[in-house]
Amino acid sequence: GGVDTAVWSWVNSTHTGIVLSGALDANSQNIDNVSSILDVNSAQVVGARVVDARIDDAINSGDAITDGVIDAIRDVLIAHGLVAAA
Repeated sequence: GGVDTAVWSWVNSTHTGIVLSGALDANSQNIDNVSSILDVNSAQVVGARVVDARIDDAINSGDAITDGVIDAIRDVLIAHGLVAAA
């Protein structure tokens, strides 16, 4: 009683109805047109970018520490695909 394991390999093909039961290794290639994924180019995201807006205004609260915190939060949002880069 072992468990049967199927392995497929194809290039430039379209297949529908595949359900993955383990990790998907895309060999560092992009996976396009996917509406719900957890990891894009090694940046963990919930799904597609949440806001297609730019956070590019200069941060100038008058306090260098506050500016640094806001800038770090902006960097994290961009790195995780939650907002578009400036």
